[in-house]
Amino acid sequence: MMKQLSAIFLLGLSTWTQALALDPATVVTHFSFSEERDPIEDDRGLLAGSYYRGQTMVPPKFSEQVGEKGLVFADDTSFLIDPQTLRFGSTELGLALRVFIGKKPPQAQMLAAQQGRFFILLLANGSLLAKIITTEGMVKTTSEGASGRLLVDAWNDVAVFFQHDEVALYLNGQRVGSTQASGLLAGSGNPISLGASLTKAGPLSEGEENQSHFHFEGMIQQFILTNGDMTEEQIWSTE
Repeated sequence: MMKQLSAIFLLGLSTWTQALALDPATVVTHFSFSEERDPIEDDRGLLAGSYYRGQTMVPPKFSEQVGEKGLVFADDTSFLIDPQTLRFGSTELGLALRVFIGKKPPQAQMLAAQQGRFFILLLANGSLLAKIITTEGMVKTTSEGASGRLLVDAWNDVAVFFQHDEVALYLNGQRVGSTQASGLLAGSGNPISLGASLTKAGPLSEGEENQSHFHFEGMIQQFILTNGDMTEEQIWSTE
């Protein structure tokens, strides 16, 4: 029986990795925002993130839409994850998010980013732009067609995977874009940001602030990062 990624998200990390026949070691981190908590840690309790409004750390704000809770992104908020304890592979990278938008964005908005390695951008027409940086350069792919636009007033499952020789983009169970790629995944020690993009890569000088832009207006319920090899069937379905 086919299962959408949204159903797998709700099972929790251990069941999710089993359902997709993944080695749990390939799941780098999984943050769930379906329950209110502060501080917010990943499902293993090994990694914590911080919720910001502008440059100020504030208590996280949660809300509910269409019967599901998530972390609210509005008024220049962002969620930052310190990557120092993360271990990435060099040949595969997977990002998956469950997001809600109440309306098509008036301008480009960032869903997830790490300066020097990747980003997923929600465009003004509701489609997606993903970028992965490899040792051979930058690889970009966009979602195409009606199925490549996020649903309004609904939860959406977004995923991008860099595997071997391509970058592939998925939305709500469908493959909506791909681009050929080469090289190894570029290294980066910058924070992973959800809901915004940082303007400066690398460490900050004393007294320097790290400005953010492309702020997302909506909600994020799940963020999963994997460095394991996954087939298209494994990404979106189980038997």
